[in-house]
Amino acid sequence: MALTEKQLKELVYEVRAKIQQYDNKLQQSETQKQRLQITQKDLNRDIDKLNNLRVNLVSIVANLKKEQKNLQNTRVQIGKSEKANLMSIATTYDRMDPESASKILTDLSKMKNASGQESIQDVVKILYFMQDRTKANLLAALSTSQPTLAAVLCQKLKKVNTN
Repeated sequence: MALTEKQLKELVYEVRAKIQQYDNKLQQSETQKQRLQITQKDLNRDIDKLNNLRVNLVSIVANLKKEQKNLQNTRVQIGKSEKANLMSIATTYDRMDPESASKILTDLSKMKNASGQESIQDVVKILYFMQDRTKANLLAALSTSQPTLAAVLCQKLKKVNTN
């Protein structure tokens, strides 16, 4: 069967339309491919940023834990078993005159405890359980002879933690 000229023209027209559609789809596919590559690059950059942030966060958390441990080490801890003994000792110092008590506590703060550290923490614990008026008089007496020690004791008193 021979194609008529009109049919042949229509066929050529259809083929050209299909070729145009194919070229359009190919161009769309290429554009989409480029967009995907750009998106992939952006995602990779974001992943790198997130990984860096995660590393920084881990470092910050480690530093916070270290600082928390340091802070806990600077606090004066008073255990339950130690509390009764300290209250008894504080009562004894409450009954003494402030000058005598300040001399004893000054000497006690300079002594070494069983672990080889100064016993200033023991002095702080005793002061903590003393009556406020007696404590004030004792710190006043201590400030005339040992002002630095009195200041250190005041600083440490605010870090006392009873369990």
